[in-house]
Amino acid sequence: MFSFLTDTGVYSSTRVMQGGSDSVSYCQSTVQEMFSEQLYKGLLAWLDDLLGYHRTREGLLGVLADVLAVCAEKGLKLHPKKCSFYVTEARWCGRIISGTGVKHDPARVEALQQLPSPVTGADLQQYVCAIKWMRMSIPGYNVLVQPLTEMLERVFAAGGGKRTKQAAAAVLLEDVGWSGVHDDCLAKTKAVLGNMVELCHPDPQQRLCVFADASEGHWGSVITQVPPDQLHRPIDAQNHQPLMFLSGTFTGAAGRWAIVEKEAYAIVETLVRADYLLHPAAGFNLYTDHRNLKFIFSPTSVVASVPKYTAQKLERWALLLMGYSYVIHDIPGEVNVWADLLSRWGSTLPSICAISQQPLLISPLRDEKFVWPTFVSIAEAQVVAPDDVLSSMTKSLDAVHLVVLASGQAWPLRLVDDVIWVPVAAAELQLRLCVCAHASLAGHRTAKATLASLESFCQWTGMKGDVEFFVRRCLHCASASGGAPRPLGEALHSTAPNGLIHWDFVFMGASKTGDKYLLVVKCDASKMVWLFPAPEATATFVKDCLLQWFAVFGVCYEWVSDQGTHFKNQVIAELQHVLGAHHHFTTARCPWANGTVEWPEDLVIMLVLNQLPSPSLGGMAPVTAMSGRPAMSPADTMALPGQLISATLAEVEEGQRENIAAAQMALEAMHKQMSVENARKRDRARQYHDKKKGVQMAQFVVGDYVLYQDVWAHLRQKLRTKWCGPAVVTEVTSNWVYDVENLLTHDVRPVHASRLKFYADCDLDVTSELLAHVAHNSEGFEVEAMVDARYVPPTNGYELLIKWRGLQDVENSWEPADNIFADVPVMFKAFCKAAKSAVIKKMAVAYEVK
Repeated sequence: MFSFLTDTGVYSSTRVMQGGSDSVSYCQSTVQEMFSEQLYKGLLAWLDDLLGYHRTREGLLGVLADVLAVCAEKGLKLHPKKCSFYVTEARWCGRIISGTGVKHDPARVEALQQLPSPVTGADLQQYVCAIKWMRMSIPGYNVLVQPLTEMLERVFAAGGGKRTKQAAAAVLLEDVGWSGVHDDCLAKTKAVLGNMVELCHPDPQQRLCVFADASEGHWGSVITQVPPDQLHRPIDAQNHQPLMFLSGTFTGAAGRWAIVEKEAYAIVETLVRADYLLHPAAGFNLYTDHRNLKFIFSPTSVVASVPKYTAQKLERWALLLMGYSYVIHDIPGEVNVWADLLSRWGSTLPSICAISQQPLLISPLRDEKFVWPTFVSIAEAQVVAPDDVLSSMTKSLDAVHLVVLASGQAWPLRLVDDVIWVPVAAAELQLRLCVCAHASLAGHRTAKATLASLESFCQWTGMKGDVEFFVRRCLHCASASGGAPRPLGEALHSTAPNGLIHWDFVFMGASKTGDKYLLVVKCDASKMVWLFPAPEATATFVKDCLLQWFAVFGVCYEWVSDQGTHFKNQVIAELQHVLGAHHHFTTARCPWANGTVEWPEDLVIMLVLNQLPSPSLGGMAPVTAMSGRPAMSPADTMALPGQLISATLAEVEEGQRENIAAAQMALEAMHKQMSVENARKRDRARQYHDKKKGVQMAQFVVGDYVLYQDVWAHLRQKLRTKWCGPAVVTEVTSNWVYDVENLLTHDVRPVHASRLKFYADCDLDVTSELLAHVAHNSEGFEVEAMVDARYVPPTNGYELLIKWRGLQDVENSWEPADNIFADVPVMFKAFCKAAKSAVIKKMAVAYEVK
């Protein structure tokens, strides 16, 4: 084994020295050599401990005879008091082994539970090493002992980096941060020791199952076996027998891995550690709750949807897994209880979700925790302000500003420049005030308008910068602002209220009341808007809404709309003829040509925007321009009502007459000013817009080939467009409108110049390949056949499985029956009449197909 070198010679021992670095391996190899024929065939050997086993008593006697024969041959003596025969369970290597399974020795477990709290680092090291030896029987081991292992790392660092027991004995735990958290962790580990799981013996007749899962900081897995006749059952209904628990912690660079890498590592590390167990002839089942891994590690799949730096690592791991025979399954996270909830078997470790999802707060006013700012909240913020700051403020003498605090104290609000003062430290209150002045009823206007609303109510230091920062971070404003530069041409406008109206339908989607569309009617001069919900976009509904507008504001003789069939209709034409009005048509989906009707924002809030000042009216509100009534302010939601004043009936009537006369004079003066202001602002906006870089007038000629932007035919979103074509220009209607012809269908349509891009001149050679490209890139796909139908309860409607011409069967898609019935009614009726399915027959009845 080893020798001693002295000045008198070299001395070699003829016996194995206890404590030698190679003594254990030498003894183990010697025992294995002696019992090489019996080893793992009824006999296990660990140093001087031998364990014989067999299914029958006769076989056990044969194993005993073979062991005694080897001992007699080798001259090995056995101690009678250390031998046990014919036992159903035996204590071997610190474990209790029986026919049902393997568990740890209760005496050793009880000894660990009776240990006092550690005082030095050596005490903690001894305890952690002892329970680490039992980790394969403790679910969630790494998460459970993490506080103790982190404390042990502090001990090693305080001991100069040495990880020996002697170095750790010199470090007191209280000097390196031992606290109540570690006492609680110590108590939990001792409690878990009494609930350790008994592991079963591997049965080659049963199916092996491997469950692996990972969180941000840890990974865990469990290997079980289940009878083959139970594999058809749900996972939670199968009789899983645990064979092994494994767990680990992500440290260093591994802690920054992507979650797909951590999930993959949990699988790979489990297979490497349990390699001796996972090579059955029938293979094993591998379960994961990460869907991507099903395709990455599947032996029959190829995937390229992960980043390159991650894919290389996963490829190496996938090559390692090629040495195993397995079937990978993707299961939901809530079903993966074996690995995701490793504390199921007795451990008191609470289950913690590795990733928590919190909804993004897009509309603060809808948050349950949002509290409207009141005078009381402002007063409470002023009370805690420094005395030297309060002394420089002016006390309000208005009775409305006298606030009673929760303590019962009467507090007059402090003012600065005749408005309420808000302390600088009240950041949350300032944020709520910004929300009230900008969101909801305020209409998400510009930072300048929001600041003006706030300045009329309150003031704080740095308010301008805070408001600008708040508006820049508003998601609603960010999603609606901006746009591509367009050349602006002439459009119809009016100088007097109700002189010109715009209208258009907007598809809003199905509602509980059955309404799907919103008819928007807007006055060009006053910007007054009315919204009319409708179940369908029909000319009759437009007529009724126009008559309602005329009944309230008088007949308007100038109308502007796009060229929808519900507008270019005989009903509208007759109404126009009877009233003697002029109807001007514009290009569809070009809101700049039809005033400002087609808004992408939430149109319901526009009714409230009639009450707010508009920059295009010189700071005047549409309701003021239309009726002369004063506009509301967003700050009205933060103020208290004034006091009532008593008056006689005669005084009220006199006041009404004076107000009506004053309103008439004010309206006349206001309309003159508004007309001049509108014209000035339009001219200035056009000049500013045309100076932008990249804005140029379209110069297409007849015969040019262009790409046109149009709506995707199978989607109902009105403003979602795509580039189609090429198409050929057939006529120049104006500087901004061109007629283009589809090369396949030869349909001619008017298109605004902003929706056109130059493709080629008239010398383009139109080949069959180009026509195929046009067909592929057209406004939609052509229906080749209808394959199947189904009823969808959430929408209370039917859907059809459509086979698209030119596409593969795998690209078939379910489309709403309403859309298909509107697009190809003849094919739809033929499909309903030829089908024999009960669902299709019910659909035919619903659509009155006979």
